[in-house]
Amino acid sequence: MVASFSISPIVALGGVALGVWLLRRGLRGRRFGNEPRCPKCGYNLTGTSSDACPECGAATTQMGVVYGARRRRPGFILFGLLLLLGAGTIGGVSVYQLVTRANYYRYYPGAWLVRNAHGGDRQAMMELQRRLYAGSLSDSVIAMIIADGLTEQSAASITPLTQDWVNLLEYLDQAGRLTDDQQQRYHDNITHYSLQTRLHVRTGDPVPIALHSATRGPAAFGGPVTLDRWIEVSLGELYLQRADDPDGPKLNGQVYERGTSAGSSGNGVGGSGYLSLRLPSDGLAPGSYRAVCIADVRIFAAGAGGATGQPPEGTPPVYTRKIKLDATFDVVEPSAGNDIELSTDAAVGTQIHDALSVGPVRLIARHKKPPPFTAMVLFQTGSAAPSGIQLPIDVAFDATLRYAGTDFPLGRVVMRAGTNSQTTLNADVDFSDVDAVDIVLRTDTDAALCTTDITRIWQGELVFKDVPVVH
Repeated sequence: MVASFSISPIVALGGVALGVWLLRRGLRGRRFGNEPRCPKCGYNLTGTSSDACPECGAATTQMGVVYGARRRRPGFILFGLLLLLGAGTIGGVSVYQLVTRANYYRYYPGAWLVRNAHGGDRQAMMELQRRLYAGSLSDSVIAMIIADGLTEQSAASITPLTQDWVNLLEYLDQAGRLTDDQQQRYHDNITHYSLQTRLHVRTGDPVPIALHSATRGPAAFGGPVTLDRWIEVSLGELYLQRADDPDGPKLNGQVYERGTSAGSSGNGVGGSGYLSLRLPSDGLAPGSYRAVCIADVRIFAAGAGGATGQPPEGTPPVYTRKIKLDATFDVVEPSAGNDIELSTDAAVGTQIHDALSVGPVRLIARHKKPPPFTAMVLFQTGSAAPSGIQLPIDVAFDATLRYAGTDFPLGRVVMRAGTNSQTTLNADVDFSDVDAVDIVLRTDTDAALCTTDITRIWQGELVFKDVPVVH
């Protein structure tokens, strides 16, 4: 391959010089014959008695007479051209490699690197990281990194370099280079939370609520420092109020959830979390309401959790924040307009069957109480599945495991179209010596109603025959 050449341009230059010399010798040629000729123009002087060339007038007595006519030498010309072509090509490749492989960013001023990295230049970012970790950046350049890093972290959308900017901020935070205000902004930007409810809830149905989290924190991929922070959110209160009276009392004075928590570690930029809850709506008349969530967010120091990620009990956080979120919804009477829309297209059912990977079924022995075994079944779709195919429509199924004419309940499978997801369900079974079972999926509209966003699903039954059993 051309890229593997490492020939010195000096050697190639020598080949070019030799090629030029051969080409010149070949074009000039050598003399053949013994007839006298003018040394200036080569005119044949045979039979001429004058001391001057009758062709050009040159004095032949002063310049002397040469003998024979010059003839070009094709071999020299051909070899010279080939040598020029080969040496020129090799020399060009060598020079190209030297130019393209040279790291000019090492010579850029730090301010140029920050400016280029802010514009999306990855090589500039890599050089910034190298100089920062080597301790060779000035205070003014570090101040520029902090300012641009906080801007990138809080931007409306992420870029391919957002994670690198956040990691630089984390390094500088651990080095004590952030002011109190900058550190507060950095920690504020690490976590973003939102509350979502189902827009229409039928009277008597539970109110589905989802607490979504998105992170713009450091990524735990190693480096000169530990880039791994444990982030934890704990629900203080979750209650309902009338939407037209946000300062009014909690309905029935009731706090439906308290103390539920979720934690994550090393998610980096773009990491997300999802905490799903349901509140009872018993006694709520049709109308508009809002769900209110009050929660505490805690961020722990990098590496506080050790190998497990989660810090030991009693470890103090380095950052705390109380958040209050709300989302509105309507309680409505049951009707066709607010139920789940169902698609009965058989072709869509086939696409779902192709996109959904089921199994294998793993049997685990239970030693303390009957039934004697637990069957674990894995459901996958999108990139998580061997087929890599995503679902064409949202699905909500009640899943059962069928063996020898008996159905064993597994639970609910809820997956969204165009996503990559997987879930595992368990069933208690009383058999063990089997090689395959059937998995049956039947549409479950109640499962869809328990979500905050699914309004249309496929209706039908799918049977996955002879799913292998692993003992």
